[in-house]
Amino acid sequence: MLVYLLNSNLVFTKGLDASQADYFQKVGENKLTMDVEDFCIDRAKCLKQFAAEVYKLGFDEDPQYAMLKFLLTKPLLHTDQSPDSMMDWSLFH
Repeated sequence: MLVYLLNSNLVFTKGLDASQADYFQKVGENKLTMDVEDFCIDRAKCLKQFAAEVYKLGFDEDPQYAMLKFLLTKPLLHTDQSPDSMMDWSLFH
């Protein structure tokens, strides 16, 4: 979801025709064979370290939530943003 929000597309759907009968199978194959370097491109490069840690997790492993939260927060800090700062969409509520 974050990659889509940053890039407005998902790389594993590029070149595929959504009307193909095997569209979802091909998307699944692309997801399984794609590595972090191919997935986190363009504006989503800032998520590479986070994605690499998530990719390494086994099904039965407990994530290190504090570290993952930091890896998501780190790109904000490089842009002088605060993770708890008010965003423009918050002003309308």
